[in-house]
Amino acid sequence: MPVEARRAGYHFPYLLDAEQEIAKAFNAVCTPDIFLFDAAGGLFYHGQFDASRPRNDLPVTGEDLSAAVAAVLAGARPPAEVLPSMGCSIKWRPGNEPEGWV
Repeated sequence: MPVEARRAGYHFPYLLDAEQEIAKAFNAVCTPDIFLFDAAGGLFYHGQFDASRPRNDLPVTGEDLSAAVAAVLAGARPPAEVLPSMGCSIKWRPGNEPEGWV
């Protein structure tokens, strides 16, 4: 991923959670699992990037996250309807699985 971050020219901090402690703390379940925080550090949005899925032929737009970012910047309320993130499950290191993980 560091190579991808450089290649894509990411202009934001990129975190490598080698110990998987951040994923556990946020109860993340997949990648990507989107968390958007407000200026006070409160969780504003936890949901899908957009409605695209493998093989559903919908374009990747980032529509849901973009709407949440616009709302937080405008001081508006979080979206009323939030669909969960969808992606590959987190591959927990053996013995590092969260409590209750199946």
